[in-house]
Amino acid sequence: VGRSTDDQVWEIQMALCSENEHDINDVLWYMQQQLGTGDTNLHVLGKLLWNMGQLDLAEKYFIRLLEQLSPDDRFRGDLYEDLANLAAQAKDYNKSVRWRKKALKFRQEHPSESSITTSKFIESIHS
Repeated sequence: VGRSTDDQVWEIQMALCSENEHDINDVLWYMQQQLGTGDTNLHVLGKLLWNMGQLDLAEKYFIRLLEQLSPDDRFRGDLYEDLANLAAQAKDYNKSVRWRKKALKFRQEHPSESSITTSKFIESIHS
C-alpha cells in the first residue's frame, strides 16, 4: 500500500495465486469469513487495513465511504460504530465518543433500519 507520485491516489499491489496453493486459499477463505463476503468495497478494504493495524488508512476509507452514502442509508449506523471502535483502538477516546453519539442519533432517527436495537447499542456504550 502506498501513495502515487502525485499523492492523489492510494496504490495497492496484489498478487494472484492459483487455486492449487492450498495454504493461501485457507488464509483467503478465513479473511473472507472475518470480513464478510461480497464485492470488495471501501468497507471491506477499510476492515482489511484495520486488521493489518493501519488505523489511519482504515479511518480514511470508512470516512470516504460515509461521504458516498445517502444520509438515510441503513449502513451508516454500522459504519459510525466501526469508526467509534477504530478511534477507541487508536486511543482517541474523544473521537470515539463523537462517533458513538452519531451512531446513537442515527439509530434513534432510523429505528427500523438499525442492525441492532437502540437499547442494545446504549447497553454496549455503558458496559
